[in-house]
Amino acid sequence: MGKGHAINYGFDLARGDYVLFLDADLDLHPSQVEDFLKLIREKKADLVMGSKMHKGSQVNYPLTRRILSIGYYFLIRVLFNLPVKDTQTGLKLFRYEALKKGLSKIVVKKYAFDLELLVVLNKYNFKIVEAPIFLKPTRKFGRIGIKDIYYIILDTIAIFYRLYFRRYYD
Repeated sequence: MGKGHAINYGFDLARGDYVLFLDADLDLHPSQVEDFLKLIREKKADLVMGSKMHKGSQVNYPLTRRILSIGYYFLIRVLFNLPVKDTQTGLKLFRYEALKKGLSKIVVKKYAFDLELLVVLNKYNFKIVEAPIFLKPTRKFGRIGIKDIYYIILDTIAIFYRLYFRRYYD
């Protein structure tokens, strides 16, 4: 049923002050979480998110994937003017209350779930901080195909429509 559904299910079971999103493929090692916890406290942030575009990041993935990512980040910057360069990295640490408010408005359940959550948190003026990551892909080939790119773009346009035309997040 998609990442959004899985996140909502997990969130209903979560307890404590913080909630972590960490992709299960271990391209991002869990040892990085300690640095994120330190940052969320020091910066008094509501979200610390990993960024492949951070100058301190060490990223090793194919050129084709880099080009697609840069293109998507440019589109996101133009459409949403978010205070981040990377919306899709699978390591994010939230304050529980910020995530609770953000999830209450999410419509997307699959492809652009992370983007919509960031748009909502930004709309409500939550403090978002990017952090460097160490990314080492474990698979030779990515999971994103042409069909996935189509649906990502479609979801992105739908978020734009809800934000600026329907004013759904107000």
